[in-house]
Amino acid sequence: MQTLKKIGITCLISLFFFQLSSTLLAAKKPTKPSSTQTRHRKDTSKHFGLGAFVGTDVGVGGKYWFKEMQWPLSTQFGTGYDFSGGWMLFADALYQFHDLKVLNFFAPADLHAHAGGGVKVGFFDTHVWIRIPIGADLLYQQNPYGLFVELAPGIRLNPNVGGNFDVMAGFRYFFW
Repeated sequence: MQTLKKIGITCLISLFFFQLSSTLLAAKKPTKPSSTQTRHRKDTSKHFGLGAFVGTDVGVGGKYWFKEMQWPLSTQFGTGYDFSGGWMLFADALYQFHDLKVLNFFAPADLHAHAGGGVKVGFFDTHVWIRIPIGADLLYQQNPYGLFVELAPGIRLNPNVGGNFDVMAGFRYFFW
């Protein structure tokens, strides 16, 4: 019974964050940037990036934006050490909310948000998780790198049912 409560709470929290992000993003009206305001990266042909992340997991990962960042879809993957279970791999499919705001964090950058679903596999005790990542990407306009943060509620399916949260922050360098 305790396990079912944990799963239920994890699902409710995930749905709350997804609904909150959807509501906030639906209120945003798309606007065309003026000729003096650049809201996109200088070189959008570089849509594959690799980098590192730290949080509940530590490792390296990558992100691929489909159709040179014109479509709202991307994938991300990573491998590294999970402090709760040893070596792990994860892969996610993401829906991107483009150009939420232009920020000046050391340099002009576009803020993007994402939400999606994926899978994580831990190899020490062979755990399998379903992930629901929700996060933000800060992509610099004049440089091919970006920062990201992410919260990913998860439901463990194997060897027994449970739940947890992955939290990570990192950087990526876009080169292809």
